[in-house]
Amino acid sequence: MKIIIEYVILENLIIDYFILKNTGGVLKEKPKLIFISCLFGSIMALICPLFSLSKIIELLYKIIVASLIICLSFKFKTIKKFCLILSTFVLVTFLYGGGCYAIQCITSKLTLLVLLVVAFVLFIFISKLINYYNKKKNITDFNFDVVLINKGKVVKDKGFLDSGNLLYDPITSKPIVLINFKIFEKLFQNIELNELLLHKIDCEKLNKAHYIKFDTVGKSGSMLVFDIDKLLVKNENLSKISENVSLGLSLSGFEKSFGGNVLLHSAVV
Repeated sequence: MKIIIEYVILENLIIDYFILKNTGGVLKEKPKLIFISCLFGSIMALICPLFSLSKIIELLYKIIVASLIICLSFKFKTIKKFCLILSTFVLVTFLYGGGCYAIQCITSKLTLLVLLVVAFVLFIFISKLINYYNKKKNITDFNFDVVLINKGKVVKDKGFLDSGNLLYDPITSKPIVLINFKIFEKLFQNIELNELLLHKIDCEKLNKAHYIKFDTVGKSGSMLVFDIDKLLVKNENLSKISENVSLGLSLSGFEKSFGGNVLLHSAVV
């Protein structure tokens, strides 16, 4: 009986740890007192089978235990926040329970070692899924629809608000919105790429065109800067028009990293 007790405690300690970490990942909060919470959950799981409880009483018992674990592990000030944490904790618990049950149906016997391996694989999978979702959501939150207007030409594309874009024109002190050559050639079809590379731009073709020096990690050079008439930036929560906006032409291929052809400056959002 001693060995069985040790197995139950070990099993619940590890799985409760995984569940709390994944719950914290979904909520973007770090669980506190996690070892104490897991140990408490393990002891409660050990006590429950000692009594002949009805299904309803057993369910209430588990809800109370889950609520106490949440009180130990997370901070909340409102009932709404508590319910959110509790529902997330229960959902993650169901995912682990469903995964373990599926393996049990396949193998017909679920040993402690197999159970822990399944729990570990689920932990890695759920953690990766949470990280992917959070990363995608962060990128989506910084994506905007942009409309560039200059001398009657209108170019629509996707823009990304880049917190690393701190460029200001040293001559005019205006913030610089970065564009790639794809956007540039839509605005100015009469200017060839070789003119840009050789710095042989006819300044009359561009409004207030000039080159500025820039320095980044491991790279320095000059950038063509010019003005356009208007820039419209919008998403679900924002719609803003800026006039006489400074654009900087970048040939670095940033669109591969940010999923947009325009890197916005915070000053135009």
